[in-house]
Amino acid sequence: MKEKKNQNNNPFSSRREAKSEENKFPLHAGADSELFKNAKQLRTEATKAEQMLWDRLRGRQFMSLKFRRQHPLHAFIVDFYCHKLKLIVEADGGYHNEPEQKRLDISRSKELENLGFTVVRFGNREIINDIDGVLRQLERVASEIGKS
Repeated sequence: MKEKKNQNNNPFSSRREAKSEENKFPLHAGADSELFKNAKQLRTEATKAEQMLWDRLRGRQFMSLKFRRQHPLHAFIVDFYCHKLKLIVEADGGYHNEPEQKRLDISRSKELENLGFTVVRFGNREIINDIDGVLRQLERVASEIGKS
């Protein structure tokens, strides 16, 4: 019996298979109800950099990928999350330069990476001053993840 070839180079032969593959890892993996409440509040308090980045990521504008903002994931709320790639994008304000916050950010990123996520961090200034450069870097990361 001949196997039907996928016409659109999608690694999944149907949307149902794609959804099934995504569902192997829950969208909100381990997040509790309090995180959801906090995430909803954070979505109303975006920084200028977060808003600039969201304006470019929302509505599948970026590489046709769906991103969510202020997304609850395990014990954390991440700034932006693409479930398809398990890609987390963080927009770091000035306080992320404080030694203790840097240590916490490194620990948090390692924990998320150990769970199978890719974490990419950009400073707010970098986003505000060079949003196109940030998106080029993000495109390289997303393309690399898509290849694996």
